[in-house]
Amino acid sequence: MRTGGLQRTIAIITLSEVMSSGDVTEDASKIEVIRGHVIQKEGTRYLNYDELVDRSVYQITCWDNDYSNNIRILIGSLVLHPIRPLLRKNGRGSMSKEVTIIAATKQNTEGNINDEMTYYQRTDLMAGYNTISTPLTTEPYSVELIDKDGNIVTEGLTDVQLVENNGLYDVQIYSSEEISNVKIKYVF
Repeated sequence: MRTGGLQRTIAIITLSEVMSSGDVTEDASKIEVIRGHVIQKEGTRYLNYDELVDRSVYQITCWDNDYSNNIRILIGSLVLHPIRPLLRKNGRGSMSKEVTIIAATKQNTEGNINDEMTYYQRTDLMAGYNTISTPLTTEPYSVELIDKDGNIVTEGLTDVQLVENNGLYDVQIYSSEEISNVKIKYVF
C-alpha cells in the first residue's frame, strides 16, 4: 500500500456485546482514528449474499490493526457496516500489513434519515462541566444521554453543547450531580 494513497481520515469503531439487565447491546470498545484509501464502488444496487439492497458501497483500504468483522467505519457523516469478510494482505515486512473492507450504508434521500445513523459512547459524568472527546468529523443533529437503566437523562443537566475541536466534535455537558455509566447517543 502506498502511504501517499491514504487520502481520507476515518474512524474505525470496534464493537463488543455487553450484557445489561438481561439485554444484549453493542457498545464501542475501541475507537481508532486513522488514514485510509476510500473508493465508492457501487451507487444504489448491490448483491449482498443473494439479497439485492439499496446501498452505497465503499472499499476502504488501511493498515490492519487486527480488526474483527464487528466494526463500524465513520467517514464524515457516513456510518458504514462491513458486508463482506475482511480481506487481509501481508507483505514482505511486518509494516506492510493492510486490510481491505467492503462496507455499505443505506442511502439517505431528500434529507430524510431512512436508517438512523447513530454512534454511542459510554462515560461517567462528574458534577460540574464535563468535556467528552469523540472521533466524529460531522456534527450530529441530536445528542441524548441515557442512564444505566435505559432512561433518557434530563434531570440535573443544564447545558449540553457540541464544540468543534481540530476537525472533531467534543460534547460539553454540565451536570449538577455525578452520574455513572451514561451512554451518549449521537444521531446523524
